Amino acid sequence: MGEKEREKLRDSIRETKGILHQISQEYDQYNQDNMDELFDDENSDESTDGGKDSENTEKKSIEIDEEDQKDTGKSLKSSASLSDLKSIEMKIKNLKNEAYQRHIKAISQDIHMYLEKMLVLFTICYEQLDCIEGKDQCYACLEKSIFKPVWRYLLGLFRLANEPKELTLAYVMTERQTCLPADCSVKLKLQMIDCEEPYNIAVKHLKMFPNQQTLLDKLECLVKCSRLVCQCIEDYFKNQKIPTIGADDLLPILCYVIIKAGQPQILSECLILEEFIHEGYIMGEEGYCLTSIQTAVGYLVSQGMAT
Repeated sequence: MGEKEREKLRDSIRETKGILHQISQEYDQYNQDNMDELFDDENSDESTDGGKDSENTEKKSIEIDEEDQKDTGKSLKSSASLSDLKSIEMKIKNLKNEAYQRHIKAISQDIHMYLEKMLVLFTICYEQLDCIEGKDQCYACLEKSIFKPVWRYLLGLFRLANEPKELTLAYVMTERQTCLPADCSVKLKLQMIDCEEPYNIAVKHLKMFPNQQTLLDKLECLVKCSRLVCQCIEDYFKNQKIPTIGADDLLPILCYVIIKAGQPQILSECLILEEFIHEGYIMGEEGYCLTSIQTAVGYLVSQGMAT
């Protein structure tokens, strides 16, 4: 190959390299331009989509806020309505209790008035009855004639007025029906651990309390129940020294006996006795026994309300 041909070959190679270099540059530029346009399109799409999304988000947030406001309004209305219902129920309950108390007060005044009038008439007719013993005898004769026809209505009224307390007492009696004297805080020496059914005769006698016909019979039933408690203790310690029993010892035992007897209406019946029994009885043993039973009943009711 001659020198001229070699020179031509070198020149063609240089031209080819130059063309290839130019082509590569143009290709790179083309790719760069396409990539820029692509990114610009994506950014514009994203901005457009972002605007749409932001608009949709704002709309949704507005809708959610409106729904929240509606729900909040509904919840506020519902809570307000519930509170209104509760307040109305409480007002109705208070009005009912006030009405019952007014009826009890009015009826009690009428009964006391008629009893006093009858006692005055007796003492006018029979001057020998114008003394404490005579008035007690007159009352004993009158109370059966006056209270027996109206007893169930009078008891029903008192039970309605004291229904929440009676329900609480009934709950305590039901829950603690299988309790032992120790569960009622009876002192260890008075628990009668060896006995299968401690103070059973007192419990049986108290169960007959609602069946008594007159106020004096009911009062005598309470007195005998307290005496039977003491008798149970005496029988248990018959060959030993009998422990002395004070009011603090008697109260837990009476709580146990009342629970076992299971007569929740004893609460209302004791209130009737307290209201209508002649004051001559209240100052003696009968009044002490009635007060002891009422104290035990009140303690059990307070325990039930605490739970």
